[in-house]
Amino acid sequence: MNDTEDSCAIGKPAVSVVMPVYNAEPFIAKAIESLLAQTFADWELVVVDDVSTDRSAEIVRSYVKTDNRIRLLSASYHAGVAYQPRKKAVVEARADFVAPLDADDLIAPDYLERLVARQESTAADIVYPVMYHFDDDGNPRARRHHGSLEEGDGVFVGRDLVKYTLDLWRINCGGGLLRRQLFIDAFDRYGSSYDLVYADELLTRQMLLGAGRVAFSDAEYYYRQNLSSVTHRKSIKQFDKLRNNVLLHDIVTANYSRDSEEMRRLNCQLFKFVFDAARHLNRHRFERREIRAAYAMMKSNIDLIDRRVLRPAVTAKYYYTLFCLKDNLPLFRLVLKLGDRLRSVLVK
Repeated sequence: MNDTEDSCAIGKPAVSVVMPVYNAEPFIAKAIESLLAQTFADWELVVVDDVSTDRSAEIVRSYVKTDNRIRLLSASYHAGVAYQPRKKAVVEARADFVAPLDADDLIAPDYLERLVARQESTAADIVYPVMYHFDDDGNPRARRHHGSLEEGDGVFVGRDLVKYTLDLWRINCGGGLLRRQLFIDAFDRYGSSYDLVYADELLTRQMLLGAGRVAFSDAEYYYRQNLSSVTHRKSIKQFDKLRNNVLLHDIVTANYSRDSEEMRRLNCQLFKFVFDAARHLNRHRFERREIRAAYAMMKSNIDLIDRRVLRPAVTAKYYYTLFCLKDNLPLFRLVLKLGDRLRSVLVK
Protein backbone atom coordinates (compact mmCIF):
# COMPACT_ATOMS: atom_id res chain seq x y z
CA MET A 1 0.00 0.00 0.00
CA ASN A 2 1.25 3.48 -0.78
CA ASP A 3 2.10 5.81 2.08
CA THR A 4 -0.87 7.96 1.08
CA GLU A 5 -4.15 6.90 -0.47
CA ASP A 6 -6.13 9.90 -1.67
CA SER A 7 -9.06 9.78 -4.05
CA CYS A 8 -8.15 13.19 -5.47
CA ALA A 9 -6.48 16.44 -4.57
CA ILE A 10 -8.71 18.92 -2.78
CA GLY A 11 -8.36 22.52 -1.65
CA LYS A 12 -7.56 23.69 1.85
CA PRO A 13 -10.43 22.79 4.21
CA ALA A 14 -11.50 24.70 7.31
CA VAL A 15 -10.88 21.74 9.63
CA SER A 16 -8.62 18.70 9.44
CA VAL A 17 -9.99 15.80 11.45
CA VAL A 18 -7.08 13.53 12.44
CA MET A 19 -7.57 9.88 13.33
CA PRO A 20 -4.88 7.39 14.43
CA VAL A 21 -5.96 3.79 13.86
CA TYR A 22 -4.80 0.44 15.13
CA ASN A 23 -7.05 -2.63 14.95
CA ALA A 24 -10.29 -0.66 15.26
CA GLU A 25 -12.31 -2.83 12.88
CA PRO A 26 -15.38 -3.11 15.18
CA PHE A 27 -15.67 0.66 15.63
CA ILE A 28 -14.05 2.69 12.88
CA ALA A 29 -16.97 2.71 10.44
CA LYS A 30 -19.22 4.22 13.11
CA ALA A 31 -16.60 6.87 13.89
CA ILE A 32 -16.35 7.85 10.22
CA GLU A 33 -20.13 7.77 9.80
CA SER A 34 -20.48 10.21 12.71
CA LEU A 35 -18.14 12.54 10.82
CA LEU A 36 -20.03 12.13 7.55
CA ALA A 37 -23.22 13.10 9.38
CA GLN A 38 -21.83 16.51 10.38
CA THR A 39 -23.87 19.64 9.71
CA PHE A 40 -20.53 21.36 8.98
CA ALA A 41 -19.13 20.01 5.71
CA ASP A 42 -15.86 21.89 5.15
CA TRP A 43 -13.52 19.27 6.59
CA GLU A 44 -11.00 16.65 5.60
CA LEU A 45 -10.29 13.41 7.43
CA VAL A 46 -6.67 12.27 7.68
CA VAL A 47 -6.44 8.67 8.88
CA VAL A 48 -3.08 7.15 9.77
CA ASP A 49 -3.05 3.38 10.11
CA ASP A 50 -0.49 2.13 12.64
CA VAL A 51 0.08 -1.14 10.73
CA SER A 52 -3.21 -2.73 11.75
CA THR A 53 -3.54 -6.49 11.46
CA ASP A 54 -7.33 -6.44 11.02
CA ARG A 55 -9.59 -4.87 8.36
CA SER A 56 -9.28 -1.29 9.66
CA ALA A 57 -7.37 0.02 6.64
CA GLU A 58 -9.66 -1.82 4.24
CA ILE A 59 -12.71 -0.20 5.82
CA VAL A 60 -11.17 3.27 5.58
CA ARG A 61 -10.17 2.59 1.99
CA SER A 62 -13.81 1.95 1.11
CA TYR A 63 -14.67 5.46 2.35
CA VAL A 64 -11.71 7.00 0.48
CA LYS A 65 -13.22 5.71 -2.77
CA THR A 66 -16.53 7.48 -2.17
CA ASP A 67 -15.52 10.76 -0.47
CA ASN A 68 -12.61 12.89 -1.64
CA ARG A 69 -12.38 14.58 1.77
CA ILE A 70 -10.93 11.38 3.27
CA ARG A 71 -7.27 10.37 3.08
CA LEU A 72 -5.61 7.20 4.32
CA LEU A 73 -1.93 7.14 5.23
CA SER A 74 0.06 4.21 6.55
CA ALA A 75 2.79 4.30 9.17
CA SER A 76 6.13 2.81 8.17
CA TYR A 77 6.27 0.78 11.40
CA HIS A 78 3.97 -0.12 14.27
CA ALA A 79 4.47 2.55 16.95
CA GLY A 80 2.16 0.90 19.46
CA VAL A 81 0.95 4.25 20.81
CA ALA A 82 -1.53 6.74 19.37
CA TYR A 83 0.87 9.67 19.66
CA GLN A 84 3.01 8.79 16.64
CA PRO A 85 0.26 8.17 14.04
CA ARG A 86 -1.61 11.22 15.38
CA LYS A 87 1.53 13.31 14.90
CA LYS A 88 1.86 12.07 11.31
CA ALA A 89 -1.78 12.98 10.64
CA VAL A 90 -1.27 16.50 12.05
CA VAL A 91 1.86 17.06 9.98
CA GLU A 92 -0.03 15.99 6.84
CA ALA A 93 -3.14 18.04 7.70
CA ARG A 94 -4.06 20.89 5.32
CA ALA A 95 -6.24 23.04 7.57
CA ASP A 96 -5.19 25.66 10.10
CA PHE A 97 -7.33 23.93 12.74
CA VAL A 98 -7.20 20.27 13.75
CA ALA A 99 -9.97 18.19 15.34
CA PRO A 100 -8.73 14.93 16.89
CA LEU A 101 -11.13 11.98 16.64
CA ASP A 102 -10.16 8.51 17.83
CA ALA A 103 -11.22 5.54 15.74
CA ASP A 104 -13.44 4.07 18.45
CA ASP A 105 -15.15 7.33 19.47
CA LEU A 106 -18.13 9.27 18.11
CA ILE A 107 -19.18 12.90 17.71
CA ALA A 108 -22.60 14.55 17.71
CA PRO A 109 -23.95 15.72 14.30
CA ASP A 110 -23.42 19.41 15.12
CA TYR A 111 -20.04 18.83 16.79
CA LEU A 112 -17.83 20.61 14.25
CA GLU A 113 -20.38 23.36 13.65
CA ARG A 114 -20.44 24.24 17.34
CA LEU A 115 -16.66 24.10 17.72
CA VAL A 116 -16.05 26.30 14.68
CA ALA A 117 -18.69 28.83 15.78
CA ARG A 118 -17.14 29.02 19.24
CA GLN A 119 -13.66 29.47 17.81
CA GLU A 120 -14.82 32.26 15.50
CA SER A 121 -16.65 34.11 18.28
CA THR A 122 -13.72 33.93 20.70
CA ALA A 123 -10.64 33.85 18.42
CA ALA A 124 -9.48 30.94 20.59
CA ASP A 125 -6.43 28.82 19.82
CA ILE A 126 -8.16 25.83 21.43
CA VAL A 127 -11.85 25.02 21.91
CA TYR A 128 -12.64 21.99 24.05
CA PRO A 129 -15.97 20.11 23.90
CA VAL A 130 -17.99 18.34 26.56
CA MET A 131 -17.06 14.67 26.77
CA TYR A 132 -19.49 11.83 27.40
CA HIS A 133 -18.19 8.37 28.24
CA PHE A 134 -19.89 5.23 26.96
CA ASP A 135 -19.00 1.53 27.02
CA ASP A 136 -18.70 -1.00 24.20
CA ASP A 137 -22.42 -1.69 24.36
CA GLY A 138 -23.24 1.97 23.77
CA ASN A 139 -24.37 2.60 27.34
CA PRO A 140 -23.57 6.10 28.68
CA ARG A 141 -21.32 5.98 31.75
CA ALA A 142 -20.42 9.53 32.72
CA ARG A 143 -20.10 13.12 31.59
CA ARG A 144 -16.80 14.87 32.15
CA HIS A 145 -17.55 18.38 33.36
CA HIS A 146 -15.37 21.45 33.10
CA GLY A 147 -16.56 22.53 36.53
CA SER A 148 -16.91 26.27 37.04
CA LEU A 149 -15.09 26.89 33.75
CA GLU A 150 -18.26 25.87 31.91
CA GLU A 151 -20.16 28.76 33.46
CA GLY A 152 -20.41 32.03 31.62
CA ASP A 153 -18.70 32.84 28.34
CA GLY A 154 -15.10 32.99 29.52
CA VAL A 155 -11.91 32.62 27.55
CA PHE A 156 -8.80 31.52 29.42
CA VAL A 157 -5.04 31.75 29.03
CA GLY A 158 -3.76 28.26 28.32
CA ARG A 159 -1.04 28.22 30.98
CA ASP A 160 -3.66 29.07 33.62
CA LEU A 161 -5.50 25.82 32.80
CA VAL A 162 -2.57 23.44 33.26
CA LYS A 163 -3.31 23.11 36.97
CA TYR A 164 -6.68 21.59 36.08
CA THR A 165 -4.87 18.71 34.32
CA LEU A 166 -2.66 17.76 37.28
CA ASP A 167 -3.56 15.36 40.10
CA LEU A 168 -6.79 14.29 38.33
CA TRP A 169 -8.15 15.83 35.15
CA ARG A 170 -10.75 18.41 36.16
CA ILE A 171 -11.38 19.63 32.63
CA ASN A 172 -11.93 17.71 29.42
CA CYS A 173 -9.02 18.10 27.03
CA GLY A 174 -10.06 15.33 24.64
CA GLY A 175 -11.26 16.02 21.12
CA GLY A 176 -11.87 19.68 20.39
CA LEU A 177 -10.60 22.14 17.82
CA LEU A 178 -6.95 23.16 18.08
CA ARG A 179 -4.79 25.48 16.04
CA ARG A 180 -2.47 23.24 14.02
CA GLN A 181 0.53 25.47 14.70
CA LEU A 182 0.28 24.61 18.41
CA PHE A 183 1.03 20.99 17.55
CA ILE A 184 3.91 21.92 15.27
CA ASP A 185 5.43 24.27 17.86
CA ALA A 186 5.17 21.58 20.54
CA PHE A 187 6.80 18.98 18.28
CA ASP A 188 9.65 21.39 17.54
CA ARG A 189 10.18 22.64 21.10
CA TYR A 190 9.78 19.46 23.12
CA GLY A 191 10.65 16.76 20.61
CA SER A 192 8.20 14.26 19.15
CA SER A 193 9.72 10.81 19.42
CA TYR A 194 7.65 9.68 22.41
CA ASP A 195 6.73 6.00 22.64
CA LEU A 196 4.61 6.41 25.78
CA VAL A 197 0.99 5.24 26.01
CA TYR A 198 0.16 8.51 27.77
CA ALA A 199 2.23 10.82 25.54
CA ASP A 200 -0.92 12.56 24.27
CA GLU A 201 -1.54 13.79 27.82
CA LEU A 202 1.94 15.28 27.85
CA LEU A 203 1.26 16.94 24.50
CA THR A 204 -1.93 18.48 25.88
CA ARG A 205 0.02 20.32 28.58
CA GLN A 206 2.64 21.42 26.06
CA MET A 207 -0.02 22.94 23.81
CA LEU A 208 -1.86 24.60 26.69
CA LEU A 209 1.37 26.37 27.59
CA GLY A 210 1.53 27.70 24.04
CA ALA A 211 -2.14 28.68 23.75
CA GLY A 212 -2.97 32.34 24.32
CA ARG A 213 -6.75 31.78 24.31
CA VAL A 214 -8.71 28.65 25.30
CA ALA A 215 -12.49 28.39 25.26
CA PHE A 216 -15.02 25.69 26.08
CA SER A 217 -17.99 24.60 24.01
CA ASP A 218 -21.16 22.56 24.47
CA ALA A 219 -20.21 20.44 21.43
CA GLU A 220 -20.52 16.76 22.38
CA TYR A 221 -17.70 14.22 22.02
CA TYR A 222 -18.44 10.58 22.89
CA TYR A 223 -15.47 8.66 24.30
CA ARG A 224 -15.62 4.87 24.31
CA GLN A 225 -14.34 3.32 27.52
CA ASN A 226 -12.78 0.19 26.06
CA LEU A 227 -12.14 -2.11 29.02
CA SER A 228 -9.82 -4.29 26.93
CA SER A 229 -7.41 -1.42 26.22
CA VAL A 230 -3.94 -1.14 27.75
CA THR A 231 -5.16 1.47 30.22
CA HIS A 232 -7.74 -0.96 31.70
CA ARG A 233 -5.82 -4.25 32.01
CA LYS A 234 -2.59 -5.82 33.20
CA SER A 235 0.22 -4.30 31.18
CA ILE A 236 3.75 -3.13 31.76
CA LYS A 237 2.73 -0.08 29.73
CA GLN A 238 0.59 1.02 32.68
CA PHE A 239 3.86 2.20 34.19
CA ASP A 240 4.30 4.64 31.32
CA LYS A 241 2.38 7.01 33.59
CA LEU A 242 5.50 7.17 35.73
CA ARG A 243 7.78 7.79 32.73
CA ASN A 244 5.35 10.47 31.60
CA ASN A 245 5.58 12.12 35.03
CA VAL A 246 9.34 12.55 34.68
CA LEU A 247 8.89 14.50 31.44
CA LEU A 248 5.94 16.41 32.89
CA HIS A 249 8.04 17.39 35.91
CA ASP A 250 10.59 19.04 33.61
CA ILE A 251 7.85 21.03 31.88
CA VAL A 252 6.08 22.19 35.05
CA THR A 253 9.24 23.16 36.94
CA ALA A 254 10.41 25.17 33.92
CA ASN A 255 7.18 27.18 33.78
CA TYR A 256 5.88 27.55 37.37
CA SER A 257 7.32 28.56 40.72
CA ARG A 258 7.97 26.13 43.56
CA ASP A 259 5.08 27.54 45.62
CA SER A 260 2.55 27.48 42.79
CA GLU A 261 -0.61 25.39 42.72
CA GLU A 262 0.79 23.66 39.64
CA MET A 263 3.81 22.44 41.61
CA ARG A 264 1.66 21.31 44.53
CA ARG A 265 -0.59 19.32 42.23
CA LEU A 266 2.35 17.88 40.32
CA ASN A 267 3.90 16.62 43.56
CA CYS A 268 0.59 15.06 44.59
CA GLN A 269 0.43 13.33 41.20
CA LEU A 270 3.98 11.97 41.54
CA PHE A 271 3.10 10.67 45.02
CA LYS A 272 -0.23 9.08 44.09
CA PHE A 273 1.06 7.46 40.91
CA VAL A 274 3.68 5.59 42.96
CA PHE A 275 0.84 4.13 45.06
CA ASP A 276 -1.14 3.32 41.90
CA ALA A 277 1.86 1.51 40.45
CA ALA A 278 2.35 -0.52 43.63
CA ARG A 279 -1.31 -1.53 43.63
CA HIS A 280 -1.07 -2.56 39.96
CA LEU A 281 1.90 -4.76 40.87
CA ASN A 282 -0.07 -6.23 43.77
CA ARG A 283 -3.09 -7.04 41.59
CA HIS A 284 -1.25 -8.88 38.83
CA ARG A 285 1.61 -11.27 38.29
CA PHE A 286 4.58 -9.78 36.47
CA GLU A 287 7.92 -11.23 35.47
CA ARG A 288 10.90 -10.29 37.61
CA ARG A 289 12.41 -8.08 34.92
CA GLU A 290 9.10 -6.23 34.62
CA ILE A 291 8.94 -5.75 38.39
CA ARG A 292 12.50 -4.39 38.41
CA ALA A 293 11.60 -1.99 35.62
CA ALA A 294 8.49 -0.86 37.51
CA TYR A 295 10.54 -0.29 40.68
CA ALA A 296 13.01 1.85 38.72
CA MET A 297 10.16 4.00 37.39
CA MET A 298 8.61 4.29 40.86
CA LYS A 299 11.97 5.34 42.26
CA SER A 300 12.36 7.98 39.54
CA ASN A 301 9.06 9.55 40.64
CA ILE A 302 9.90 9.39 44.34
CA ASP A 303 13.22 11.13 43.72
CA LEU A 304 11.42 14.02 41.99
CA ILE A 305 9.01 14.70 44.87
CA ASP A 306 9.57 17.97 46.71
CA ARG A 307 8.70 16.86 50.24
CA ARG A 308 8.29 20.39 51.56
CA VAL A 309 5.66 21.08 48.90
CA LEU A 310 3.98 17.68 49.25
CA ARG A 311 3.77 17.19 53.02
CA PRO A 312 0.87 19.61 53.78
CA ALA A 313 -1.14 18.22 50.86
CA VAL A 314 -1.32 14.49 51.72
CA THR A 315 -2.32 12.26 54.63
CA ALA A 316 0.46 11.66 57.14
CA LYS A 317 -0.11 7.89 57.20
CA TYR A 318 0.55 7.50 53.48
CA TYR A 319 3.32 10.09 53.48
CA TYR A 320 5.36 8.26 56.12
CA THR A 321 4.56 4.83 54.68
CA LEU A 322 6.19 5.80 51.41
CA PHE A 323 9.16 7.76 52.66
CA CYS A 324 10.04 5.33 55.44
CA LEU A 325 10.02 2.46 52.93
CA LYS A 326 11.14 4.19 49.73
CA ASP A 327 14.42 2.26 49.74
CA ASN A 328 12.60 -1.07 50.16
CA LEU A 329 9.81 -1.06 47.57
CA PRO A 330 8.96 -4.77 47.98
CA LEU A 331 8.22 -4.10 51.66
CA PHE A 332 6.32 -0.94 50.70
CA ARG A 333 4.12 -3.03 48.40
CA LEU A 334 3.48 -5.57 51.15
CA VAL A 335 2.54 -2.92 53.73
CA LEU A 336 0.24 -1.25 51.22
CA LYS A 337 -1.38 -4.58 50.32
CA LEU A 338 -2.05 -5.43 53.97
CA GLY A 339 -3.41 -1.95 54.63
CA ASP A 340 -5.73 -2.12 51.61
CA ARG A 341 -7.06 -5.51 52.75
CA LEU A 342 -7.66 -4.26 56.27
CA ARG A 343 -9.45 -1.20 55.00
CA SER A 344 -11.69 -3.29 52.73
CA VAL A 345 -12.66 -5.51 55.70
CA LEU A 346 -13.47 -2.49 57.86
CA VAL A 347 -15.56 -0.91 55.10
CA LYS A 348 -17.62 -4.09 54.75
